[in-house]
Amino acid sequence: MIENILFLAAPITGSILLAGILSYFGNHILSRGIIFIDIAVAQIAALGTMIGLLLGYAEESLNVQLISYAFTIVIISFFALTKFQKQVIPQEAIIGIIYCIGLGLAMLLAERIPGGSNFISKTISGNLLWVTWDKVLYCFIVPDDRNCSHFFP
Repeated sequence: MIENILFLAAPITGSILLAGILSYFGNHILSRGIIFIDIAVAQIAALGTMIGLLLGYAEESLNVQLISYAFTIVIISFFALTKFQKQVIPQEAIIGIIYCIGLGLAMLLAERIPGGSNFISKTISGNLLWVTWDKVLYCFIVPDDRNCSHFFP
């Protein structure tokens, strides 16, 4: 019994940590009225990861993370700079278009990367059961989508 509790301690702690992080971020997203921005930003980050993998870097390498972060900063800056009071096209529509373009490009690039389809399926499904304490601590220190993506899809 104690072995089971010790085995599940990190996944349970990770779940509680993510519930707090996602509640906080979700509150800010809802208050700003940009509901689907999280999936668009995550998709552009995944596109950056695909480009890093296509350039020949290892999946968990710092170079891939930096490329992914750069794509994330660019798209967040774009969304911040295009938010105006009176828009011809609503920002939610722009967010949806960006998401679709990012998804399409990521799928196209996945075909060119050896093992790209495995990366896509790994991104879609989480590995909560195999989360370790170092991942939980890292997610606690730097709470972003890329660091906590090993928990949930």
